[in-house]
Amino acid sequence: MNQSLRDGGEARGSAPLLLVGEGLDSISAVLLRDGVGPAELLGALRIPRGGSIEALRATLAAGAGVGDTAHELRGGAAETAVAGGRLAARLGVPIRIVEVDRDASRVLLAGTDRSTLSFEVPMAALVPDDPHERRRRTDGVLSLLGRLDRSEINDALADLAEAPLQDRDDVRDAIRAAATADALHRLGEALAGEERGEAETDATPLIVVGSAASLIATGSLPLTILAPLIAPGRTRVLLEPYGVFAALGDSALDDERATELCESVMVNLLLPGGDLFLVDGGDGASLTVQFDGERRELSRGSSLALALRSGESTTLQIGEDDLMLSAELFGGIRGASIIYGEAIPDLGGESGGTLSTAALAAVSAAPIPAPIELLPASGASANHRGGRGLLGDEVEGTVHFADSEPDADGWEAARSAGLLAIVQASPETVLRARAVGVRGVVVCGLSAGERDALAASLERRIAAAVATEPFALLIMTSRRMSETGRRSIATHLRGLHGRRVALTAEPPGLAVVDADARQETHAPAGDVRVVGGAYEGCLGTWEGLADPRADDPLGAVRIDGVLRAIPLGDLQRLSA
Repeated sequence: MNQSLRDGGEARGSAPLLLVGEGLDSISAVLLRDGVGPAELLGALRIPRGGSIEALRATLAAGAGVGDTAHELRGGAAETAVAGGRLAARLGVPIRIVEVDRDASRVLLAGTDRSTLSFEVPMAALVPDDPHERRRRTDGVLSLLGRLDRSEINDALADLAEAPLQDRDDVRDAIRAAATADALHRLGEALAGEERGEAETDATPLIVVGSAASLIATGSLPLTILAPLIAPGRTRVLLEPYGVFAALGDSALDDERATELCESVMVNLLLPGGDLFLVDGGDGASLTVQFDGERRELSRGSSLALALRSGESTTLQIGEDDLMLSAELFGGIRGASIIYGEAIPDLGGESGGTLSTAALAAVSAAPIPAPIELLPASGASANHRGGRGLLGDEVEGTVHFADSEPDADGWEAARSAGLLAIVQASPETVLRARAVGVRGVVVCGLSAGERDALAASLERRIAAAVATEPFALLIMTSRRMSETGRRSIATHLRGLHGRRVALTAEPPGLAVVDADARQETHAPAGDVRVVGGAYEGCLGTWEGLADPRADDPLGAVRIDGVLRAIPLGDLQRLSA
């Protein structure tokens, strides 16, 4: 398949070209009409990792009205350096490429001779593993959003670390955006003082790829969020929100074909974000900006947004005390901005870009046909229900269900049965269950602090070499699930009362193992399970895509006869 990319234009034009970017938790694809000369963008889509690339290709091809056979180029983190070198050579200027990922933030500096220099900063990950950095990220998000409490942010970040594409709603999307902003700030701090060679010049374009680019392009983050990463002077910002940039580093490309595709990428995939002009502050108390007959005063720590569209420009006169300079700024999809010192970003966003608004608009339109294989397969079956995590040992027993902490008779019943399934629980409830001889506890959800307390208790038991019977805690849902999801899980647990169940670690969940279960062969009522968000735990019927957004698609799922628009990351298919 890839050999044809080395052949002549006739062979290349025989089928569309699919660029695939493989991330830690998602797969992104762009379909190009691969003819002689610059390719034409036919469509783009991102799906959760575990979904089928074949289904992704077929969906894009059907949407573009072309055959479903396409040449394919793939790239991940390992191919980014090659892609950056190729693009810098084509542009004729050094470039900087920035990406915020789940495990780290990365900066790639690429020269016109295709030389590259990479920086990987784990403490600037979207949600760092290090506890100190995790607390710092929580503080950063809190300072940017303000309107949320610390415990809510802490829970949301913990869920984001475990399941990056699940539990989508407006509040958690705002937290994700703020976490991205703080990660970019931390990345800038970490790179301060690093030798960057050619890339220190103010003429070096800054290319933002992946989810950070998408957040800026859609207005969830302002352009000025990039200020910690730029040098004083003018910086041109380009956005690649589709997440397929690394595919340009595929080894199947020869130099000639790579040059052609870079041209196509420049035309189709690199969106002009707009120019940033940074004045580092000096000793002055204010900055004077004159443009288009207007005069503005900026205090240190502030910024000025200019409403310049792509292709538009304006000449500025910028003065600090007795120093005056002239600069030409070009606009983009996010306008252009002047920053004086270290500006505090405004994360107000645009009211029309919320997830709830998009979902409401989507369900009013007809679903877009798409194969269910876009979704990852669920580990659940007719006799297995997936959970978020298992602490402790794998155990088996009969379920005793309770809405809240049992009374004395309830505790005795739970001990005799072996397993306690409970809707509302506290760490004290779980510890008491272990103390009275219950082998396992199943809970709907626990906060990040409660999980940490229980994990520490289990670690102390191990450290003290206390000989105890095997014990398990199965957590079924996210830390702050919706009431709809809680009711769904509670109904399921109530239905298990008196059934024999095994608590499993791989995958985390519970499996019914009694005789009645072995006789059950029917499938659940629906072909899709909702695993996050407002309808967590519900079953539904897949009807396709609810909207065609490339970077943040919604699935159309019918639940109890009502069509819902749900993020793909919150869905799993029950079929193999």
